[in-house]
Amino acid sequence: MKPDKLKSNEINIMQVFIGFALVIVMGIFAAFQYSRDYRLALHLIIGLTIGYVMQRSRFGFAGTIRKLYLTGDSSLTKALMFLFSITLLATAAIHYGAFVKGADVYYRAIKSGAAVIPGSDYVEPANLATIIGGILFGIGMMLGGGCASGTLTDVGEGEGRALIVLFFFSTGALWGAHDMPWWKQSIFFKIHKRLYLPDVFGYIGTIVFSLLGYLLIYVIAKKYEDKRRRENTLKLEEYAEWEKELPQPKKYKFFSKETYHKFFVKRWSYYTGAVFIMIMFITILVTTGTSWGVTAVFAHWAAWFYQALGIVDVSNWEWFSGRMDVIKGGFFNHPGSMRNMGIIIGALIAPLLAGHFSFKKDFRLKDVFFYAIGGLLMGYGARIALGCNVGALYSGLSNMSLSGWVFMPSLTLGGILGVKLTKKLNIKI
Repeated sequence: MKPDKLKSNEINIMQVFIGFALVIVMGIFAAFQYSRDYRLALHLIIGLTIGYVMQRSRFGFAGTIRKLYLTGDSSLTKALMFLFSITLLATAAIHYGAFVKGADVYYRAIKSGAAVIPGSDYVEPANLATIIGGILFGIGMMLGGGCASGTLTDVGEGEGRALIVLFFFSTGALWGAHDMPWWKQSIFFKIHKRLYLPDVFGYIGTIVFSLLGYLLIYVIAKKYEDKRRRENTLKLEEYAEWEKELPQPKKYKFFSKETYHKFFVKRWSYYTGAVFIMIMFITILVTTGTSWGVTAVFAHWAAWFYQALGIVDVSNWEWFSGRMDVIKGGFFNHPGSMRNMGIIIGALIAPLLAGHFSFKKDFRLKDVFFYAIGGLLMGYGARIALGCNVGALYSGLSNMSLSGWVFMPSLTLGGILGVKLTKKLNIKI
């Protein structure tokens, strides 16, 4: 029986069995990868967790703009500010702990030989390309119906649209990697400011400054929701019937459908999702010394694909000059690829265990064209902005880089333009 034909709280038992089987397969695969390199297993497990959490809570970066602009519902935007706030507090403590032991921000430490503050390699220069890339990424995010992490999650949960977007996203990332020498020599990169905010405000000052910024966005989003409510144009999100809490039986039994529903079916809140995502973010930071990124891996995926077809040879590309070991090593030998693959599979496991997985292909040929454009814009925009909604925005802000604060309004502007385009062109998202 197809999920969309099921009664409101009925689950597809076969899907549940498949979901648990997939969990076991992933456990075996993680053990195999661990025997080869512990980082491969670690990032696979992190990815599986992120994918599961994002699908289970429906947490996504693109939705913060689309949902607020189209419906007036500020719930996801407010949860995103909560995510940024709790992650900042954790990363600031890690940064400060390293700083008092003599570590320095990455771009100075590589010159002085000092230890590197974990995650500070994501303190990127803020320049005109950051703005242009952010706008392009924001537009593409709306045309494609998801951000970088969101596209991976959408692929896992059965969005046919996302498969198209992911292919062209990766292609756009490779295209951007090819053009990076030109961008670096252009005025768009040469006029820049690379700033680690604690250098100006101190750690406490940076925390206060950042939290006030997040609070301001929270208040603006809430006031906009109130305005839409007064205008009677507010459309608050409603959960599907099967995602809601089941009525509690008079006599509690742990081994019951109510318990299974609570653990594997009931939708999580955005705030629950935010807490788990923060934990995974900090896990990456602590275990690797660097931060969470997504789209550089997409460029690797495209390079592997197009080189296998004999279409391109990236061995002489400047962007790949320090990455050829990754390209030669292949997909299954790269921790970042394992993490991204894990996000896809984790997002697949969630609806399978809930017994409500379905493959969605309700789009037209016209929509395919715009999905492709959206993917290309995201991939290219992410390369020239030196990151996406995860690397440039989330990791940039959390590692206290000025570039994160420049990327955020650029992404928002691009997102609003993208939403208007999707409405005008009547694109199915």
